[in-house]
Amino acid sequence: MVQFDQLEIRSYKKSVPNTFIRCKSPKGAAIMFPGMGYTCHGPLLYYTTLLLEDLGYDVLQLNYKYGGAFSNLPGDEQEKRFNSDIEAAYDAVAGMEYGKMVLIGKSLGTEAMVHLLNARKIKNNTRLVWLTPVLNNLHVMETLKEKREFRERSIVITGTNDRYFDTRALSKMRKGKLLQDYCDTRGGPQP
Repeated sequence: MVQFDQLEIRSYKKSVPNTFIRCKSPKGAAIMFPGMGYTCHGPLLYYTTLLLEDLGYDVLQLNYKYGGAFSNLPGDEQEKRFNSDIEAAYDAVAGMEYGKMVLIGKSLGTEAMVHLLNARKIKNNTRLVWLTPVLNNLHVMETLKEKREFRERSIVITGTNDRYFDTRALSKMRKGKLLQDYCDTRGGPQP
């Protein structure tokens, strides 16, 4: 049995919208960082949430919406506010002292994970799930290359039909031993 709640997460003088799903006796916690225009109700994050609930994890789903006045801000100001939101969300959950944590990022949400890794905020008890990361963004590749200790605790899931899929970037990640193997849409391992 789970209970739906909200955490009070303050960032930039406003509350970060979220849904906090509490288990009766949690074994750990997970934070969902959705993509732009892809909410936690989308199938990838929805079914991941159900799986985490079944495994006994509390789940924080971020429901950030960046539009309107935010869209008119300069890029560096947008990035600053986004990073502030995700740090506040991470700190809220990490401060609860769970034995295990999982961070799940979808597309733009993987940028949140990159920021947390580079800010050295992520604890050693954390696993990372990268759903359709923006592979052609050097931040993702460079962070995975530099943060060796998190590579073994990461899984990258992407598809060749994703608009941000980049065959060359994926090949570079494999050659740099950032990934072990992957399957194409036909289901066979790639050489």
